[in-house]
Amino acid sequence: MTIEAMKQALEALEHVHRTGDTQVFDICYADHVIPALRAAIEEAEPVHEANEAFGKRQEWWNDKMFEMEAELQRYKKSAAMWRNKAYEAAGHPLPWKPDELWQGLTDKDLEELSNAELGSYDLCLEVEAKLKEKNR
Repeated sequence: MTIEAMKQALEALEHVHRTGDTQVFDICYADHVIPALRAAIEEAEPVHEANEAFGKRQEWWNDKMFEMEAELQRYKKSAAMWRNKAYEAAGHPLPWKPDELWQGLTDKDLEELSNAELGSYDLCLEVEAKLKEKNR
């Protein structure tokens, strides 16, 4: 039962208890059910708040990891470009063809994959397929 559902149930029970619409409830259950529900709400609220805070931290971390990965890809591309220029400046032929360099995912690719609602295994398959397509 969610905290909201518990609060709604407590509100309904307190209303019934205040108005005296049901004598059986008042006599048999009110003294036990209402305090127990209040205690359950008080116990669950800190856990709920902690879970929300953890979720926000996890989102922040995921965003940071995405940014760091994108930055790493930019550095790799820049390093490859400067390496090629160094070979050319030294008058050496490239030991590989520039179009044979391994192609990573672009920022757009990463964004598309991160927005896809896939499970971990399906996401891995999608990433693998995208990389195979780029590196044929």
